[in-house]
Amino acid sequence: MQPSIDAAWLMELTHIRRKIRWGEEPDNPLLISRWLAHENHEHTQQLSQEELRQGYENQFRLLLETLMDELVPSHWRCKTLTFPVSVNRWRLSAPWHK
Repeated sequence: MQPSIDAAWLMELTHIRRKIRWGEEPDNPLLISRWLAHENHEHTQQLSQEELRQGYENQFRLLLETLMDELVPSHWRCKTLTFPVSVNRWRLSAPWHK
């Protein structure tokens, strides 16, 4: 039996989060953009303000934990430090924020 779309989406999201957190692909700058695309899947349009806030907070924590981990390659840590500006700009341009 094939997993549902939501289960497959969640498995992929978990996989991408792990890659970001542990710096498994430090030379892949598009990984964070891919992660954001998954985090902002169309089902997030149906979430309450509190659920959205919690999701944004979890995204922030993931980036912060990655930044603080000295075992993660330094250039990847720097990427997570500079990326939040892009994250906020991207979110504000999302269709559900208009």
